[in-house]
Amino acid sequence: MHSGLKPLSYDRRDYDLLKTFGATAPAQFPDAYSVENGLWTPNQSDGGDPIFGLPPMPYGCTNYTQADCCADDDQHLHNPMLMENVTHANARGGVEMREALNAAKKVYGRTAYFRITATHPLDMFDAIRLGLLSTKEEGRSASVGTPWFFEWTAPKNGILPIPASFSVQNVAWHNWKIAGWKTINGVPYLIGKPWCGKNYGDKGFIYMSRELCNAVFGIPGSCAFTMTKLTGIEPQRVDLEVVQWIVSLIRRVFKFDQEPAPVPPPPPAPLPPKPESLADSLADRLADAATAALDTEPTPLDQVQDAVACVASLVAVTRPVLQLDPTLAYTPHLLDALKADKRFVSTKIPKRGCIIVSPTVGQVRGHCGIFLDANTIASNDSRSGLWKDNYTFKKWADYFKHKKGLRIFVFEPVDIA
Repeated sequence: MHSGLKPLSYDRRDYDLLKTFGATAPAQFPDAYSVENGLWTPNQSDGGDPIFGLPPMPYGCTNYTQADCCADDDQHLHNPMLMENVTHANARGGVEMREALNAAKKVYGRTAYFRITATHPLDMFDAIRLGLLSTKEEGRSASVGTPWFFEWTAPKNGILPIPASFSVQNVAWHNWKIAGWKTINGVPYLIGKPWCGKNYGDKGFIYMSRELCNAVFGIPGSCAFTMTKLTGIEPQRVDLEVVQWIVSLIRRVFKFDQEPAPVPPPPPAPLPPKPESLADSLADRLADAATAALDTEPTPLDQVQDAVACVASLVAVTRPVLQLDPTLAYTPHLLDALKADKRFVSTKIPKRGCIIVSPTVGQVRGHCGIFLDANTIASNDSRSGLWKDNYTFKKWADYFKHKKGLRIFVFEPVDIA
């Protein structure tokens, strides 16, 4: 797979689909739903299709995806070459998603595009499903951009496997279409069309599980959009909260909301430096970093959505101390990283500075955090995105182990000479 898409950069000016049209999910999603036009399943790299006679476009995934998303709505095919004539995506070796979407507005007569984001209490899997279902009068599919992992080269029965690693180093990026979902052996899967031809996957289609969807769309640069022909809409931005966060930060920094402070007494004489043998341990430095971050938003630009940002927040909070892999965004991968990190050992007795992980299993979402002391845990608040001291060890065990059935792993920092 050639990399025909550039990873998406964050832009708070994006219109948000669910904030604009509502984020109220049905009590139960239907077992199956699709807006797929069913008119073709071409291979973008082969060319020579009998309909438009297109040349090979190995970097033209954005041309095919925008054309076919509009075809789902209009119920007739659109020529992807009309996109190429505007963006020259194939000739340039790929473009960013917004450039392709803006071109599609002009070429195929759309009025706006909207980003689909995980919105509490919906994870990304259900946000995409609601995005499609809530616009069924238009027949909108989703144009998505993700890494395209090596393990997806030949998916059995079309079901995309979970890759061995979610690292995006040397991984191609691809723009493809999600047209709906179906139930396979009692489990819902998103239906995708990746422009690999009829001999790929299930007659040209692929299926993505909830677990894989949430992990992949948690990777910075991944995205999902949908387009509309409607007029008279009052669109809402993706992240008005960012503006509020900046205003709040300015007010805190300049103390606009505080009474003038009294003149402080003279500072005490500085303490002598600690002898090297008494220098802060790794555990102390982790606990101090976690304490200093309380009531702040470690990921204010929401590269990963607040509802699923526990790993990204922990990585950001501990960055001055640990420098963990910044692409980590999934609790099972954090667990693997800590198991392999010689700076940590597994323990049954939590202490100040320990990291706790209850990894996600299937559709049951896990969590992670840091012990501020032997009992209090700080972690990402999925509703606000703030770093909070929101659990005790007992409360964590009651919720994640006894109620959700997840395992608990505690890692103690050790100082390596």
